[in-house]
Amino acid sequence: MAHLLMQQEVADYEKWRAVFNSLEGLRRSVGARSEQIFRGADNPNAVTLLITWDHLDNARAWMGDPRLRAAMKDAGVIGQPAITYLDES
Repeated sequence: MAHLLMQQEVADYEKWRAVFNSLEGLRRSVGARSEQIFRGADNPNAVTLLITWDHLDNARAWMGDPRLRAAMKDAGVIGQPAITYLDES
């Protein structure tokens, strides 16, 4: 399995979460298998995602998908997220 670790800050967590949830079907259709969401203990608008993917190539493609970029803008993501691709060994 491959994983995508993304850290980002959002303007409003509830707004961001609604947009994130609305993309579940799309994420699944391109290879996402599961997600874990963490919020900063001292900053609840600091969001860390750990998304499991069927293939690393699909995770990379998702991050370049223009639909995701538009959704991130609509969701109020501040700046560029920090992204790490992980491969289970």
